[in-house]
Amino acid sequence: MNERLGHRQLLSVLWRHRVDPRHMGELPPRPSHSGGKVGSTGLMTVTGLRDWARQGGGGINAEDASSFPHRPSSPATDLANAMNNTNLASAYAKNATNLKARFNDVFWMDNVGLYRDNSSTTLTPQDANSFAVLFNVTNTLEQKKRVSDGLMKNWNALGPLPPELPDTISPFISGFELQAHFEAGNGDRAMDLLHRTWGYMLYTNLSVQSTLLEGFTANGSLAYRANVGYNHDPAYTSHAHGWSSGPTSALTIYVLGLSVTAIQGEQWLLAPQIGVGGLTEAEGGFETQLGWFGASWSLGLDGSDGLARVNVTTPQGTKGVFRLPNVDDDNVPVPQVTVDGKKATVVNGQVALSGGSHVILVS
Repeated sequence: MNERLGHRQLLSVLWRHRVDPRHMGELPPRPSHSGGKVGSTGLMTVTGLRDWARQGGGGINAEDASSFPHRPSSPATDLANAMNNTNLASAYAKNATNLKARFNDVFWMDNVGLYRDNSSTTLTPQDANSFAVLFNVTNTLEQKKRVSDGLMKNWNALGPLPPELPDTISPFISGFELQAHFEAGNGDRAMDLLHRTWGYMLYTNLSVQSTLLEGFTANGSLAYRANVGYNHDPAYTSHAHGWSSGPTSALTIYVLGLSVTAIQGEQWLLAPQIGVGGLTEAEGGFETQLGWFGASWSLGLDGSDGLARVNVTTPQGTKGVFRLPNVDDDNVPVPQVTVDGKKATVVNGQVALSGGSHVILVS
């Protein structure tokens, strides 16, 4: 799964930052490089069992047989459209639509509010449910929220205990759950998870307190996977594990709210979650071939808790959208917005912006 993840993240993220697909070669001629493993069920049968250490993998499995293959479909559609290959774009889009329908038919348990691991079990795994929300295999926002609620039921004081790998906390998979809670509109819950799991890793005297652990047990010991491959030897557990760094992108995309939505950032989105998790400010950014994309936000301008200030800097010639916080909450009135000192036009909770530097005040 880790190899597939790297390949698909390149398709879905890195191409937007560094690669212009209009100068790339041909895309694969069919919607899935694993299309030969899709049978009459419409779902992929996984034969490779080298997974992230979870139990019960392989076969027609909700974690990597179905939700993962759905993920590249939307970015692949974008790639095909950017290369003016409309026929291939349509094929990718059709594949994604069909897979999403079959995934929900086979794995969704409405009485539980979670997806099951396969068609013959009631086990509801952390990984597949996190992926389903993050990769938009769910059908509605309400379904995302139900999955978010169900995932939280597996938490202890240090984080999520995956049913598919008992007595374990996996920062790798929990990084996807963290993002899933943001996607479900539960930003405060996501920040709670961040403090529990990553706060523990950075402050426990069992770690080096500067890099991230591969995993740990439910009680916080380093005997990760003691019974599953690591021979009861905590020395096997990595103390500098890149796959445990999920919050890095989550803090940028969700808390700061800055992301690109088109090739290299020709279009971008600024959707800050102002005040989430009790935060009073955030700042960050990244660079693409077009230049620097940076943003910051802070609460309480001029000592007033009712105001927020947002700064954004993006390359000239790009265009973006500023999405107001809480636009999906009918109980929150639409705030007043000014951009560079002038009253802004708000349409469906959004303000159109050009590239360059802007100061946005929200009251």
